[in-house]
Amino acid sequence: MVKTGSQLLFIFSLVAILLPLAPLGMLLARQAIGRPQNISLIVLCLIAFIRQLLMTAITPTPVDVLLINAAFNIAELIVLVLLYQTVLKRKHMKQGLSLLLVVILSIIITIYSLEGLTTWGYSIELFLSAFMLLISFVAIYTLITNEQSFILHSPVFWIASGTLCYHFIFLLGEGLKNYQLPTANVEAERFILLAAVYMTRYVFYIVAAYFGSEAAPKDPY
Repeated sequence: MVKTGSQLLFIFSLVAILLPLAPLGMLLARQAIGRPQNISLIVLCLIAFIRQLLMTAITPTPVDVLLINAAFNIAELIVLVLLYQTVLKRKHMKQGLSLLLVVILSIIITIYSLEGLTTWGYSIELFLSAFMLLISFVAIYTLITNEQSFILHSPVFWIASGTLCYHFIFLLGEGLKNYQLPTANVEAERFILLAAVYMTRYVFYIVAAYFGSEAAPKDPY
């Protein structure tokens, strides 16, 4: 049983490291790696790649895990905010999102400085995940309400959909964990679920890379 669990963990770790490189590989193969519209996708994939590489290359302590997750979740949030601002029509909404980001970052930095990572690290990780889910939903809703026929050809739509799907399942899994006894079966099922949705996220990102590498559309999205 231990051997099977170790093999499963090794396979997932390998997939977690390599899968974020798939969208980059598609952009490179289609000679679209340098297009401005693909910069956010490239950065998101590199963030995931470096995070998983660090998690595997070192043997992180619980504090190390909190530190890595905090740094890379903040980096992911910043990239998503900058990306989603491109689909917001109204200037005050863009400014409001920027202001909200600054407020959140200020609060997080203050909490970390005063209390340290071990006190609020997990709670802030959940909060950042919930916020990324929320702004991804807003981005998808904005694209849909614009009533553009080419919405499925929008890389932003697929990035937001993959991000929303991942963070929704992550938060759902964390919520269920608090209402169930931490048995081996429950933890194994949660691990498999998160592994599946992690891979699904990058399937969405691969689709985003495909449309991002097509001929430039007339619409800026």
